[in-house]
Amino acid sequence: MDATYFNDDAMLASLLSSLTQTFDATDPLSRLYTDSLLSFAGMHIAKNYSNAAKLNAPPKGGLSSRNLKMVYDYIESNLSEIPPLADIADLTNLTPFHFSRCFKKSAGITLTDYVSKRRVKRACNLLKSTPKTITEIALIVGYSNLNRLNENFRKELGMTPRQYREINQ
Repeated sequence: MDATYFNDDAMLASLLSSLTQTFDATDPLSRLYTDSLLSFAGMHIAKNYSNAAKLNAPPKGGLSSRNLKMVYDYIESNLSEIPPLADIADLTNLTPFHFSRCFKKSAGITLTDYVSKRRVKRACNLLKSTPKTITEIALIVGYSNLNRLNENFRKELGMTPRQYREINQ
């Protein structure tokens, strides 16, 4: 292969030139050198000409998709009694301060807002599927009182839990 085809990429041109010189050598050191050059050329091409790394990369400064899913699952399973921020941050091996910043960067909202949205969503499901009182539902989804549920419900849906239940029955 003519390495001059890759003139705009001096590194790749140099690698290919070296490969053409050593490719047919049969001694063990030349084969090892050739294999190393091939590996390096492959890494260089993947790094500089592929968008795969960009597609899977978390937002700069955010949580990895694995850590974000782990946090989402943890919150969902502990929604009625959310543990302290420090305990959630420990899941990702970050300080609470850095975790909060990374979570907001990745999720687009603060942890507090995320928890509130999840609680309202769970309350909606319970309002539709159970005859429990709204106060009972507030306690089940993790609010210490009915006023907090009402406040967050209005913020998220523009109506009270009672109005939501009436519409969805």
